[in-house]
Order: sequence, then C-alpha cells, then structure tokens
Amino acid sequence: MQGSMSIERMCQLAEVSRAGFYRSLREEKPAEEDMELRSAIQQIALEHRRRYGYRRISAELRRRGMLANHKRVVCLMREDNLLAIQPRQFVVTTDSHADELGRILHGTARNEQRRKASAKRADPYDSVV
Repeated sequence: MQGSMSIERMCQLAEVSRAGFYRSLREEKPAEEDMELRSAIQQIALEHRRRYGYRRISAELRRRGMLANHKRVVCLMREDNLLAIQPRQFVVTTDSHADELGRILHGTARNEQRRKASAKRADPYDSVV
C-alpha cells in the first residue's frame, strides 16, 4: 500500500492528519460487520415471526457464534424497525353469573341488607320536630 514512503510522509502530501488516516482505516471494518450482524438479526427476527425481542435475539446470536452487545442489537433493531410484536391474549369480557357473583363478591348484597335494616329502625326524634 505505501511502498517506500512512510505513512507520515503520505499524510503530509495528502494534507491529512495521521489520526484521520488511521480513523478512516478503522471505519471500513465496522460497516461490514454491521451488515453481517444486521442480516443475522433480520433473519432471526423473521424466522420467529417478530416475536423475539432483543434479549432472545442476543442469545440466539451467541448460540450462532456471533458476539454482539445487547445494546448494539437494540440499536440495530430500532434502525431496522424490527421491534418485537407482543401477541395479545384473548380476554373474556362477559360472565354468565356476573349479576349474582358480582353482588356477592363486591359486597353490594350486604349493602342492600344494611340499607333495609336502617330504614326499619328510623330515628325516634325525627317526628318530634
């Protein structure tokens, strides 16, 4: 790559700092790594019908031999819009015994009894006024 010239001399001729030269060399590798990791994440997410979150995907990547921080997996999933979709459970909203059970469980039956009892024993001083 450099031939007989030193990196310092090449940087002077190109009017680039040495740090900038080395930084540009490092930037090429992560882009390739990101693409491999992105494709693996997308493949795992689609295999499991987008039910896997970042924790499961991180674990699956480790099983496949790819090392990736969970925060990096979250970031890549957000960028690719691959966040997990949680299935909704079916919730029963009606109960055939709701009237009877509800009155017993919530205490409304007891309240009705108390109201009737208090109506029977009226205050004796109400009529004196």
